[in-house]
This record gives sequence, structure tokens and C-alpha cells, in this order.
Amino acid sequence: MHAYVFTDAGLAKRAGQFAWLSVDTDDAKNVEFLKKYPTQGVPTFLIVDPVTETPLQAWYGTITVTQLNGWLDAG
Repeated sequence: MHAYVFTDAGLAKRAGQFAWLSVDTDDAKNVEFLKKYPTQGVPTFLIVDPVTETPLQAWYGTITVTQLNGWLDAG
């Protein structure tokens, strides 16, 4: 995902629109985050409301640039 999707020029229009966060689910220091935002698998993509800190949408599994752009538009 990091090498092919997030580096794609098709996501350049998203710069500044979202805060991107990558969380290592195997690292014990992230347990509080995972309690607040439990996942059903990896990778998991969330759109989180910055005011209420509640997830608005979730995507579980791999995603293409086209799918990601469409999903972000809908979110």
C-alpha cells in the first residue's frame, strides 16, 4: 500500500485534505488507539470526524487508488 497506492500521483489532490496516519497494530504502544478504533482486519482505513473523534466510514482490505479516491469522495 505504501509503495504503490499512497505514492501514486492520483492522490496528490488529497494533500492537505486529510491527516494520514499509519498505526502498527502489533506494537503494544498503540493499544489505546486500537481500543478506541477497533479493526476487523488489516489493512483498515478509517475516516474519523476530527471534532467528535468517531469513525464516519471504514474500509477493510486492500484498495486501489481509484477505489480510495471514490471512497474519500463519498466520505
